[in-house]
Parts: sequence; C-alpha cells; structure tokens
Amino acid sequence: MHLLLECGSQITTVKNILVVDDSASVRELVKTILVQEGNSVVTVSSGAEALEQIQNIKFDHIFLDL
Repeated sequence: MHLLLECGSQITTVKNILVVDDSASVRELVKTILVQEGNSVVTVSSGAEALEQIQNIKFDHIFLDL
C-alpha cells in the first residue's frame, strides 16, 4: 500500500522500507534519513527477523547488510 502526502504543492509517495543490519547505530542512522524523506521504515537486526517481517508487510524496498 502506498500513501500519498501533500507537502505544499508537491505530492510524495510514502514507501514501506525494511532495513536489516546487525548494528543498531547503522539501523537507526538509515531509519532517521529515510523517515526524514517521508518513508515508513521497519528495522530488524537479523535475517530471521527480516523473513518474519516480509511475511506480514509488503515492502517497497529492502536495505540489508550482507
């Protein structure tokens, strides 16, 4: 699901984004940047947690640390 936000004369599409990284500080930094850009962000610390999330939420993008 995409939400539309009107910011002045601009319409922004809210993206659902999953951030997967074992470093809490990296997760929070990436989340902060993405949220400031108007996105909905879920963060997790492991692949197993990521798999759980993608079963419940449709994400537009996934950022992961390999």
